[in-house]
Amino acid sequence: MTWCSNNVTESVKIRSLDPVLCSLLDGTAPASVRADAIEGTLAPRLSPEESAEAARKQTVSEIRDAGNPYSADSPNLTSQLRLEQLDPMTAATLRKAAEPHANQWSEAVTRADQARTKKAAIESHQHGARLAAAQYPRHAAARRRQG
Repeated sequence: MTWCSNNVTESVKIRSLDPVLCSLLDGTAPASVRADAIEGTLAPRLSPEESAEAARKQTVSEIRDAGNPYSADSPNLTSQLRLEQLDPMTAATLRKAAEPHANQWSEAVTRADQARTKKAAIESHQHGARLAAAQYPRHAAARRRQG
């Protein structure tokens, strides 16, 4: 404590860089940290550069795990921009993977349009059936008993 009082600037720097060490030195560390220090299994402190690199890799991994942000199905501009900034090589790879092949584009668009049309028709039919059942409850109950 005397050293901290006499060297305030260095004390603050050390506290911000390694709060676990400071808590061990001033006696406020939790029991698990004290036990790790006694056993010699206390994890080494990462440098600010190592911490930043680990955080960057974690963010890139989270973006990749969420899916390809460049895909036509679910484009995510925020993730695209973050990925471009954090890891341009990975961004280029994912961008390339999301591009359709030259002869595939028209097929993919046609299939997607057909799927949307079919889904809309089914939803429209179901909605009409629900409206009819609500408007004519006796007829709907009779049809259920028959079918």
